[in-house]
Amino acid sequence: MQAQESQPPSPPRTTSAGTPRKRAKRAAAQTIAHNSKRGYEGRKAEARPIDNPISLDELAALEAENKRLKRLLAEQLRAQNVRLKEMLERFDAE
Repeated sequence: MQAQESQPPSPPRTTSAGTPRKRAKRAAAQTIAHNSKRGYEGRKAEARPIDNPISLDELAALEAENKRLKRLLAEQLRAQNVRLKEMLERFDAE
C-alpha cells in the first residue's frame, strides 16, 4: 500500500493587483478571552464623576459651531459636485 502522494504547495494567494496577500495579525489568546468574558455591558462607558462639567452656555456655543461647520461642509460638497459634473460633461463631450 502506498501513502498518499504529497501535492506541491499551492502558490500564495494574491490580490487583484497580483501582490501577495499579507496574513492578518492575530490578537493574543488572553486578549480574546478577556474581551469575550466582559460581554456587551463591559464595553459601555463607565459612569464616573465629571471633574469639569460643561456649562449650558458652552454647550450652546459648541452646538452653534457644529451647525456652522456642517453648513460650511455642505456648501463645499455642493460646489465640489458642481465642479465634478462639469468635468464629467467635458469628458463625455469628447
